[in-house]
Amino acid sequence: MKRAFLAVIVLIALALFSTPATAAQYDGMTMDSSRSYLRLGMNDTIVVTIQLTDHGMPARIANVPVALNFRTGGDYTVFGNQLVITNESGQGIATIMISPDNPPERFRLPLQVMVEGIQTDNDGIRSNMIVYITGTGSVSGYVVDDAMSTITGANISVTTPDGKVFDGGPYASSDGSGSPMGYYRIDNLPVELPGKNTLTAEKNGYTGTLKAEAGFEYIRQDIVIHGFRETVNVSEIVAGNANATVTPAPAPANSTDVPAKPTTMTTTIIIAIALIALVYLGLKAYRRMF
Repeated sequence: MKRAFLAVIVLIALALFSTPATAAQYDGMTMDSSRSYLRLGMNDTIVVTIQLTDHGMPARIANVPVALNFRTGGDYTVFGNQLVITNESGQGIATIMISPDNPPERFRLPLQVMVEGIQTDNDGIRSNMIVYITGTGSVSGYVVDDAMSTITGANISVTTPDGKVFDGGPYASSDGSGSPMGYYRIDNLPVELPGKNTLTAEKNGYTGTLKAEAGFEYIRQDIVIHGFRETVNVSEIVAGNANATVTPAPAPANSTDVPAKPTTMTTTIIIAIALIALVYLGLKAYRRMF
């Protein structure tokens, strides 16, 4: 019985070792980017991530070469590396930037650039994405509440039209030093992209949002935080006073101290004495007359 069991184990092991390993497969690839725009004059770089896929799922296949090309707009853009080799996760990384030797003229903006990736051993496996070359502009205004009172110290975050977080911050509404209270200004935003920038202001757990296009320098665009209430952090005040429960000792008398105000009783006594004195003086004068 034991011999038969051992024989079965040996046969299973031989079958496992003799079966050839199935090679990992892929039938497509995707392209993603850190953002979809390059701002003229700002030295922007876009990081492009290529991912091999198998039936729409990531395929972890290394050492697959993928060539990148510009189908449109290649005259004004360059690759940091045009040929990428996938790693163990099936990914390859490349960079794109505006050509420093041949930037486009501003009047031609925005330019739409199409980037294409092709698997060099099988040109049927390919993907593409759109990149915009654009100028810059700003958005400015005030952070206010429902009564249009300004709110200072509100944290502001910005999401550009491509859904990516704008990395030019941090931003906050002014506390009045250097600019008016509640004022904010976001510079160097991409302009003329499809869609609008989303500005979000937050303070004390209250938030307000604004959809705004960049580049309108003379238009005030306020962010309204509806229902905002200023709150006081009592625990911070108590923590800042180490002897909050101790009654302070009276200060020594000082010739410059402001005299204490008389109490109601003291005032009444003074008035009574004054009236008695007046009556006495009146009677005395009356007796002298007669």
